[in-house]
Amino acid sequence: MVRILWFLNFVQYLLENLTNDKKRYSSSCCSDAYSKAFGDKHKAHIRVAAKAAMLMAPSRSKMLEIFIGLFIYLENKFRFFNF
Repeated sequence: MVRILWFLNFVQYLLENLTNDKKRYSSSCCSDAYSKAFGDKHKAHIRVAAKAAMLMAPSRSKMLEIFIGLFIYLENKFRFFNF
């Protein structure tokens, strides 16, 4: 359960970075979110591998498209909100 909360914190930080700072690259937003959510929880070699992987992050618009698409899918499938 704790790891799910860590992941949700990562997603929160990532979305905040993507929406609030439009001049940063998406890989930088990912790296910053990772550092905040997981940085102190992983060993050094895992942190290095994760940051290297984040250099391959898609563009900001593609990331937001993925998150918005996921939100719409989940909303339609599970009806979380009553809009």
